[in-house]
Amino acid sequence: PGVVIGDVSVLQPGSGGPYEWSVSDSRFEVVANKLRLKPQIQLDYELESLVGLTIVAKDNASGWVATKSLVFRVLDLDDPAVTISASPEYH
Repeated sequence: PGVVIGDVSVLQPGSGGPYEWSVSDSRFEVVANKLRLKPQIQLDYELESLVGLTIVAKDNASGWVATKSLVFRVLDLDDPAVTISASPEYH
């Protein structure tokens, strides 16, 4: 599974779900009320320090829809060091 960004929930009296979730950025998905990156997807601070997206929750029984736009920061983590070595026969 992908990295979990956070929990999502719907607080709407009279709208009991279940909810159909959609996310405007195809790198993300909502599974079991958790917003997460899809498997094999990573964010890179050097390419994108902020990510904006919109989450939509739809109650299929009533047709009720809620939309929330979010912007969050991508952490700048140290990239793993790269070591290059050559055997003496290639000098």
